[in-house]
Amino acid sequence: MDVSFISLKLILPSLRGLLKQSGHAVCLVKPQFEAGREKVGKKGVVRDPAVHQEVLEHFLIHAKESDFTVVGLTYSPIRGPEGNIEYLGFLQCGASEEETVFDLRALVDESHEVLPERGGTEA
Repeated sequence: MDVSFISLKLILPSLRGLLKQSGHAVCLVKPQFEAGREKVGKKGVVRDPAVHQEVLEHFLIHAKESDFTVVGLTYSPIRGPEGNIEYLGFLQCGASEEETVFDLRALVDESHEVLPERGGTEA
């Protein structure tokens, strides 16, 4: 699911209502639409790794509140057109017996180290 100009926090409950109990979804987590306005830089770009980590922490919370389990989380290999790093969350409907623990700091650090500064994929 890829939405713009709205937080996933507002979309996830409706998405859950559309899926069967065995359903899955892949969500594109866009920090520029998840972080508060005061944390978004010029041209809508969020460059601060701490803000990316905070956004991912909130994504995990909102997913759980909407009856999803996040079973996978990584960064998109493609930056947005203005240079935003975005993340992919793989969701499964319902609660899981074992909660997956993600090393968000390592994920964010890797995304900032691996991806080129503007657009495209790793060279």
